[in-house]
Amino acid sequence: MGMMLAAQPKSPIRRLVVDDIGGYVGVEALQRIAAYVGQDPVFADRAGLEAYMREVNVGYGPLTAAQWAHVIEHGHRIDENGQWRQHYDPKLAEPFREGFSEPVALWPLWDLITCPVMILRGGLSDILTAETAAEMVSRKPGTILVEFEGIGHAPMLMEPEQVNPVRDFLQD
Repeated sequence: MGMMLAAQPKSPIRRLVVDDIGGYVGVEALQRIAAYVGQDPVFADRAGLEAYMREVNVGYGPLTAAQWAHVIEHGHRIDENGQWRQHYDPKLAEPFREGFSEPVALWPLWDLITCPVMILRGGLSDILTAETAAEMVSRKPGTILVEFEGIGHAPMLMEPEQVNPVRDFLQD
């Protein structure tokens, strides 16, 4: 969404931070996401939901117990039957229903962005590969790339070493 907004003529976006997404997403990564996005499992209790969220969100990296508690607290809802669910719209998966046989290339959007950009990349990410991140930087000189080792998709921005570069970039 940020890339789409920043690519518009006369965009009000003055600085863009892109969190582990880029100009190209490969088929394998899309198929991995399609396997679970849009699922709407229910759980009898918080522990069941937390176990599920830790499994599907393993890419977040090594979060502390307190950070996982924060993710669960702000990422859940209790339905009318008292069941625990993730708090998101399962319809988000509609574009994934057909599956993917082709990668998604967002290079035309990327090439239209004129504001300063900071790219955040999980060092283990399959969504934003090192090759795609390098191409983004080469296509847009001045782009700042920050990589976080031991993190997949996507950096959660819950640690000072993840938050501080973003804060500094936005304050310039």
